[in-house]
Amino acid sequence: MNISPHLLIDAVILSAALTITLVLRAKGNAAGKEEESKRLLKKNEQEFQETKLFKIWNFLINLSYVPIGF
Repeated sequence: MNISPHLLIDAVILSAALTITLVLRAKGNAAGKEEESKRLLKKNEQEFQETKLFKIWNFLINLSYVPIGF
């Protein structure tokens, strides 16, 4: 059984192309996940920032504990 040299060259080219494609796709997925995690972190930071209204309500709630304590 003889295998043509052209067939071997084609197999090498296809396997190299597949390997390159998989590596680039993995790098792209990793970069996308990193950007998404940064975006989510920034969104969470914005949600949990104490606003003036939050500080006022917090003060009033803590102030209401004083009469309850007496």
